[in-house]
Amino acid sequence: MGYVRAGSERHEAAQPISDRGTVRLGVNGDADDDENLASKLDGVDAWLQSPVLAGAGRRRVSIYGGDLDVALPEHKGVLSDGMGYLFLDEDFSERTGAGIGRFFLQLG
Repeated sequence: MGYVRAGSERHEAAQPISDRGTVRLGVNGDADDDENLASKLDGVDAWLQSPVLAGAGRRRVSIYGGDLDVALPEHKGVLSDGMGYLFLDEDFSERTGAGIGRFFLQLG
């Protein structure tokens, strides 16, 4: 995942987060609906609060904060009970460089 670096760095975490966690993808055979706040690729939109108007593509990844706790056990609570949403432009796979989408957080 890439991002555009901000003009200045911010160090607000109690400890720097430099760990990398493990992400495992699995197929879930259960029905998906707008109440399913689990981390997922594509699927049905589910919003912690209200829908995010990204202005860039569509939501392709939802990340639940509790799943980040599993991936980064030394940094529990980074996303609290929130959700992260990655929006990608429709043609993102054919482009290179920055500016192919946006990432939003909704904190619980």
